[in-house]
Amino acid sequence: MYALGTWYFHGEYFKKDIKKGFVLMLEAADLNFSDACFDVAVAYEKGRGVKKNVNKAFEYYFRALILEDKQAIFEVGRCYFYGIGIPKNKKMADVIITIARNQYGLE
Repeated sequence: MYALGTWYFHGEYFKKDIKKGFVLMLEAADLNFSDACFDVAVAYEKGRGVKKNVNKAFEYYFRALILEDKQAIFEVGRCYFYGIGIPKNKKMADVIITIARNQYGLE
C-alpha cells in the first residue's frame, strides 16, 4: 500500500496523482508503517496532496519517531525548536536531538 502510494504521489509507474498517493500513504501510516508516517507528516507540513496542517504533521512525525524512524527524531526536534504543530520548546528540542545523536550517532 505504501509503495503504491509513493508511486502515485511521485508519478512513478502511474500517472502522477498526489491526492490518491497521499490517501494510500495515509492508510499505510494508520497501519503503523514508519516510512508512511514520515511521508504523511511531510505532506501535511508542506500541504502536498492534502490541506496543510502542521498539527497533523507533528502528530505523524511523532508516530514515526515512536516507530523508530531515525529521521523523524530530528524532525520532532525541529518541530519543538521552531514551534511547528506544537508549542515552541527549545529545551525539549535539545534533549531530543541529543538523544538522537547519542543513540544513533547521527549529526
